[in-house]
Formats: sequence, C-alpha cells, structure tokens
Amino acid sequence: LLCGIVAWLALALANGTCLVSAAELTAESASSFFRDHCFGCHTGENPEAGFRVDRLSKDFGDQENRRKWLGVVQQLAAGTMPPKDEPRPKGHESRKLIDWIEEQVAVAENARYATQGRAVMRRLNRNEYENTVRDLLGVDVGLEGVLPVDLAVGGFDTNAEMLHFSSYQLESYLEAAERVLDAAFAGGPRPAMIERRIDPKTEIATQRKDVYRHLDDGVAVFASDLASNIQIVFWKFLTRHPGKYRFRISAYAYQTEQPVLFHINGGTDNLGDPPYLIDYFEVPPGEPTVIEFVEEMEARRNIRLLVDTEIRPRDLSRRGGVEDYEGPGLVVQWVDIEGPIQESWPPPSYRMLFGDLQQQPVPDQPKRREVVSQQPIADAETILRKFTKRAFRRSVTDAEIKPFLDRVQSELDQNASFDRAMLVGLKAVLVSPNFLFLREKVEPNRQADPEAELTPSQRLDDFSLASRLSYFLWSSMPDEQLLELAEQRLLGRPDVLREQVERLLDDSKSKEFTKNFAGQWLGLREIDATSPDRQLYPEYDD
Repeated sequence: LLCGIVAWLALALANGTCLVSAAELTAESASSFFRDHCFGCHTGENPEAGFRVDRLSKDFGDQENRRKWLGVVQQLAAGTMPPKDEPRPKGHESRKLIDWIEEQVAVAENARYATQGRAVMRRLNRNEYENTVRDLLGVDVGLEGVLPVDLAVGGFDTNAEMLHFSSYQLESYLEAAERVLDAAFAGGPRPAMIERRIDPKTEIATQRKDVYRHLDDGVAVFASDLASNIQIVFWKFLTRHPGKYRFRISAYAYQTEQPVLFHINGGTDNLGDPPYLIDYFEVPPGEPTVIEFVEEMEARRNIRLLVDTEIRPRDLSRRGGVEDYEGPGLVVQWVDIEGPIQESWPPPSYRMLFGDLQQQPVPDQPKRREVVSQQPIADAETILRKFTKRAFRRSVTDAEIKPFLDRVQSELDQNASFDRAMLVGLKAVLVSPNFLFLREKVEPNRQADPEAELTPSQRLDDFSLASRLSYFLWSSMPDEQLLELAEQRLLGRPDVLREQVERLLDDSKSKEFTKNFAGQWLGLREIDATSPDRQLYPEYDD
C-alpha cells in the first residue's frame, strides 16, 4: 500500500499534480497580527530596516511582494521578530500566520502553474548537493560546516523562492567543490588500515562503579543517559582518515530472559559537538552475539554505546548501585574496529574520473601522487565530456564543454600539471549553474510549428523528467539507466515511467524519500522528539 501511494505521488509529481490544503487564517486576521505586533516599528516614513508591513499587498501573484511575505515567514520562524524586548505573540498566533502566508504562496504558485506550466529552476538544497556529489564522484564527504542550512517553507526545504544564491554561498560552493574533488582525486598515499580490539574494561567511562559492573568476560551496562554523559565513549579509537570503517561488537543480554536493546552513536573528539545516530541493535540473553556494521566516517570520529533499558542512572544509584542490582543489562565483551576499508587504491572515485590514466609521485612531494597524461587536451576533453553530461544531468554540446576545456588549457599554458589543470576545470563544472540548479525544460510539441510558443499543456522533456523523479525519490541525480532512457526519449512513455518509478523505489537510495519528503510532509523528522521516555513510561510499546 505504501509503495502504491509513493508511486502515485511520483507519477503525480511527474505530471504536474499539486496538493494544497485550505488556509485557516483570513487576511483580516493577518492585518490584526501586524497592528498588534509590527506597526510600531515597521510603518511610517522611517520604518525599521526600511520594511513597511502596511504596504504588503495581498497579491501573492506578484513575485516581489511574495518575496517580502516570505521574508516575514523567515523572521517569525526564527523568532527574531518581534524583538525580544517587545510584547511577544503567542506561539500558536505566529504559527497560524506562517501557515496562512505559506498557503497564499501555494495558491499563487498553483495559479502560475496553470498559466505558465510547472517548469521551474531552483538550487539544489544541501542534502541534495551532498547526495549528488556522492553519486557523481563516488565520495561521501560531510559538508555540514561548509554549506548553510536551508530554510523550510511550506513544510519543505525545496521551495525555489527560498533557495537563494549569494556571493557568500558561491564561496561556500567553491570550498565544497575543492573538498569533494580532493577526496575523489586521492592524491595522497593509501591510508594505513587499522585493526584494533578494544576491551571496554579499559575505557575511562566504564570506571564508574555506580553504573558499570566489571565481569570476567566484559562490562555490564545497566543504564545510560546522553544528557548526563553516562555512555561508553570509546576514546581509545579515533578515525585518522575519512572512509568506511567496520565495527564488530560482542555482547549479550544479562540478568534477563528477554533481548536487550542498545544503540550506537557517532561523534567527534569533542563531546560538546552533537552526536549522530548510527543504528539500534538488539542482542539475546545468554550466548554472546556479534553485531557487525560498516559506517562511513570523517576523520577524528569515534563511537559511543548507550543501553536502552527502563532504569535511569540516578535511580540505579538510589537503589544502591550496580553491585546488587538484579535488573536487565547488557554485557559488552569487546569491540573490533577495522578501517578505513579500501578494496583498491586509487579508489573507485579516481577511476570514475580518470579511467585508466595513471598516477605518478610528485618530485618535490614524495607522499603526493598526481594523475598524468601523455595527451592532456585530448584526455581532458574526454573526461570533461563524460563528467559534464552526468553533472548537468543531460546531453551536452561542444559549446558547453568549451569554457571548461579552455580553463584547463589556460592552466597548462601556465605550466600547471595535468592534475592541477583538471582540478580547475572540474571545479568550474561543480560551481556552474547547470550543476547547482535544477533547470527543467518543457518539450516542444513535435507535431506543432517549431516557431510556436510553448503552452502549459506540453510535457517536461525526458531529461527534466529524469531529474524530477530522481530528486523526488532519491534526493540525488539520475543514474545511468534514467539518463539513457531520457536520451532515447523513452522515459515519458507511461509504461516506462511506471517501471522506472518502481525501480527507484526498490533501490536503497529511496530511503531518502522517507527521510526528506515524507519526513517533512508527515513530520517524521520530529517523531523522536515526541516519543515517550522509555524510562518514565516503560509500558509504552512503539
């Protein structure tokens, strides 16, 4: 049933269907809100920040007026307006106004779609950008500190009008491009493989005898509390290099006939940085069970273990500590860590870019290797033609490739190495509007006059349809099969389209649909914030 609903949504999206609910607030209520909270500063001849709310038009079809309304949404959502020293509206009042503005924007957008069609241009949001460079280059590089967080409007962070682009963001995208290309070029030596077994009894955290009980074969954990930093942080291991790491944990449920649940978080070497969830696991009682998982990690990361029992650490202390405690717990025997896992070197990301071209050591930098070419311009053109087609998510012309090839030629003319020249050319591709923006095109009617104007009833061209499908279901670029069907102009056929929707849903990348679209549409991203505390409400069963 769920797959059927998702398939319908995907097909509806491809065909331009829009889902809009009714607004609960009236324009008069919005005006009343402004009179109560905004007129004091944002009216008259010298309004604060030059912004007058009394001149906001109810015509949401006007793009500039709509932009101003969305600015109001941004201020209200961030809680920066009204100022903290002024009387504050109640939370539900601000929420209703935000909902009303977003509804009016949606209605105006529907009206525009009806007259102009649904082909739009918008910037990739941060999540889409990260997923796209992962699939384009074969590298998984975290860019949380490089690219800014995107504001969600109308419940979604894919609203074209809020995905602005500025000179500051261009600098961020230049830095992001350099970071991902550096990882893909793999110019350093092969990272040394680390294989280590950690005894939890030797970790600093487990020396707390009021929470942990040392046994002959491991450490018994009865309670954890992230807020109080009562967790096993495996400080004896920090990743030195980014990459995939394999973890194996031997554990079993203790003093119970039921399985015990625990979870693993990842984090940096600074406990002040927020951790991130890796996964939940469950082990049965008695016989030790080995849990194994592989995680992509940045440099200087570690893991933390927290048990999910029904007792709090403070309640455990009140009962006299762990020595005489007879409740359920988790015994951790050992943790094996292996990584970074590299099946080949240079890694697949290098082969995706340069194929069979070889690397050679740099004379003055013995630890650095660079790709070399005997026919640099010919190889550069081959690499750029293949790369730009995938990066732009469509066929490319010689004229589109020429500016990037010219950059490579300019670098070579200045005696730059082929490796450095290609870095400049590929970096230019990654900051091109054709890569950073989703640019949908409407397909002209093949039977119509080629000089005639496009009409709203005409369909997206196949490449635009491929991108719309993949970014809806995968939050990433189309794969080779979608692009091939688009190039053959077959993707728009109903039977082919339905087949591709099913294929995309069957792929593991469709988890992005749950995380992003369904996560925002149904509020699933906040579901953990509303779950009852298992320790306060042990009878709750999710």
